[in-house]
Amino acid sequence: MNCLAIASTPASVTGTVRIATALVNQPFDLAEPPVRADLVRVADDEHLLVLAVHHIAVDGWSVGVLSRDLGTAYRATSSGAAPPAPPVLQFADFAAWQRAELDGDRLPALLSWWRNRLTGAETLRLPTDRPRPAVLPDSGDVVTFDVPAPAGRTLRRLGSTQGATPFVVMLSVFAAALAEVTGQHDLSIGTVVSGRPLPELAGTVGPFVNTIVLRLDDVRAPTFPELVGSTRRVVLDALAHQDAPFEKVVEAVNPPRDTSRTPLFQVAFGSGVPGARTVEWSVDGLRAEPVTLPFTTSKYDMTLDTEDQPDGSFRCRWHYATALYDRSSVDTMVQRFLRLAHGFAADRAG
Repeated sequence: MNCLAIASTPASVTGTVRIATALVNQPFDLAEPPVRADLVRVADDEHLLVLAVHHIAVDGWSVGVLSRDLGTAYRATSSGAAPPAPPVLQFADFAAWQRAELDGDRLPALLSWWRNRLTGAETLRLPTDRPRPAVLPDSGDVVTFDVPAPAGRTLRRLGSTQGATPFVVMLSVFAAALAEVTGQHDLSIGTVVSGRPLPELAGTVGPFVNTIVLRLDDVRAPTFPELVGSTRRVVLDALAHQDAPFEKVVEAVNPPRDTSRTPLFQVAFGSGVPGARTVEWSVDGLRAEPVTLPFTTSKYDMTLDTEDQPDGSFRCRWHYATALYDRSSVDTMVQRFLRLAHGFAADRAG
């Protein structure tokens, strides 16, 4: 589920979060439209709008689009003008184009590449605090921390010498941390791609996002720059084949099915995208601000999300499945990750 919660000049953060969380946690009946909007009067000068949309209809990027469109439409209607026209391209147009693109030999060729790439990949053996349940629930929590600006800027410079983005650099640090814990050097890490190949789709709402698997099978690279280089090659190869829908890749690889694990990977890595952020806006004395809700779910065993900050630091969120891990164990993983990030940066600086 994706959620957009906006409050007008919130006076009581605790109250708005409590109300929004209760509304968001209401289940959907998929026989009905997969969208629900609630407007709550919190105080005389404070209202809360909660827009909850099932993931079958939107992705994370769409939340930012909805937020900006809502502000634009409010400004227009409050001044008596007509709301702006919708984007020329709709998700249905994209779906038809995608089907045409994958027709013929293209999809079989993509699936053949993924089958060759992922067959024989190892299952990640992260130690857990509790036995893995037969069916892994989605309950989760998150640890938020920063890679400080000095180390972050140094790591970016290191990446630039390898032609690597900050995404690749931080993924390399994450892989090194996982390899230390597990002793494995063949790691499969999931990530998501926007699935918006055309710039005209940037303002379109829909479930464009796709999942791909990054199989890093050379984590034993002797130096961090070499690890960044090999990670970059893996990422570029995977992106070149990103158009294959994840569910089709799972069918093609046909791994042993296990309801306690996600097929093909158990941990994920992501990088914050500015266009996916909910934005503040104001008009005629009304100020609308996004409400940040607590993370209470985890799609995978662990997920690390990193986001570039203007000062050169990285804001990081380490999500984890509470059915498997205690907070103390995740804190230890975070400290390991930070130790490696600082160590790689110090080696570069030296």
